[in-house]
Amino acid sequence: MDEIKSESRMKPGEKNLLTYLLPTALAGLLACTGGGSAPDPTVSGAAPDSPVAAPEARTSLEAPVLATRTSLEAPELSARVAAGTLPPLHERIPANPLVANHDYEGYDGPGVYGGTWRKFHNNTDLGSWKMIAGYAPLIRWNRQTTGLEPGLAESWTFNEDGTELTLKLREGVRWSDGHPYTSASFRAWYDLCLDERHRYPPPVWCLVDGTPMEVETPDDYTIVMKFAGPNWLVPLWLATGFWWSEEYNVPEHYMKQFHPDHNDDVDDFVLYEKRRLPQRNPDQPSLWPWTISRIEKGGFRVILERNPYYYVVDDDGRQLPYIDQVVTTLVPEAQIRVLRVLAGEVDCQFRDMELRDFSLFMEGREKGDYRVKLWESASGADPAINLNWSDNDPVLRGLIRDQRFRKALAAAIDREKCNAVAFKGLAQPQAATVSEEGWHFLSEEGARLFDLWKATDADYDIPKANRLLD
Repeated sequence: MDEIKSESRMKPGEKNLLTYLLPTALAGLLACTGGGSAPDPTVSGAAPDSPVAAPEARTSLEAPVLATRTSLEAPELSARVAAGTLPPLHERIPANPLVANHDYEGYDGPGVYGGTWRKFHNNTDLGSWKMIAGYAPLIRWNRQTTGLEPGLAESWTFNEDGTELTLKLREGVRWSDGHPYTSASFRAWYDLCLDERHRYPPPVWCLVDGTPMEVETPDDYTIVMKFAGPNWLVPLWLATGFWWSEEYNVPEHYMKQFHPDHNDDVDDFVLYEKRRLPQRNPDQPSLWPWTISRIEKGGFRVILERNPYYYVVDDDGRQLPYIDQVVTTLVPEAQIRVLRVLAGEVDCQFRDMELRDFSLFMEGREKGDYRVKLWESASGADPAINLNWSDNDPVLRGLIRDQRFRKALAAAIDREKCNAVAFKGLAQPQAATVSEEGWHFLSEEGARLFDLWKATDADYDIPKANRLLD
């Protein structure tokens, strides 16, 4: 409810493109009874159906083609190439770059190079910004979130029983400083996970029955993960969110200077942790489309510039991003954020907005010269009543743990009225379950299962609630 998502193409000078993110479900409380179970993807050692399987690799853009098509990069980069201060495009991106396959559907057309994007953030960790531009995984979700597609890895394969996953990296990907991105990055991260001097253990997807995986990097562009048992879901873990890739994408060539094994003047990992994330250290190379060039006043204002080595292109083979610069300002107060939008001081904002201000945004479009777009969040029952099963009050705790009480509470909630009052009629009243936009529900069987889940204990029925409480 408190998020915003926006179109991914902005023209220079286009003012205040705003897209509102909506909840897809309005739930009364956590589901009281199970509505069935989804198929187990790990049964019999067989690989699960889509979206885990790797698709075929995309067609490569050959270096000679890239070398002759200077229009495939921003003019400012072409000028740097001509001046001899930057390598040509075909030396900066892979021969097989990641293609942001949008087909321009729903957009005004191909983007235009140039311009500055003004936005705001609500904390100095830049969490909302990383949601937008920090997604640099080995494997990624496709645009429709119906399956997986290559990311930094151009392919991946499991062995027959799901105990070994081999990823082949895109050759030619580079960090923002021009240094090659190789398997050494992942290797450096996982070595830290196993280092008892370091405080971060391997994440859950690296474990099978509590046993950490083994990692081999036989060459610069191959990563092999070996597990103690079948671990078919690893591609899904790798593709979900920015937080995993933020951890395992370690620019080890840069971070060695802060590592006690590579610098005799360093005794621990304190400095390493202070310097390892771009939002804390603008000198650190990154894989983001824009890299941080300045952090002002402790994060009050952050300036990001185009990454000339960004490994992603559009459908026409033009290197992304289109926009030259991003300027984001810290605005922790919700009311001030609204005023900035209404005053036309924001070009495009994805998150950190409130649904309660939707009417204000709509009313202020003409004066503020911006557009408001609706976008479903696919967050399922995120707006729900969640009960504390460990309440300190023993009587209340006993009630909450009694299924009859929970069913009565569910029946006493008028979801349609809540939707009309709190969500302006834009949500989907249902039981507390996931969003129907998940790939799991695309099949007829999946659709039937979702219909069962969303209807479980979701009817407004006061007589039923009273009977359960008697």
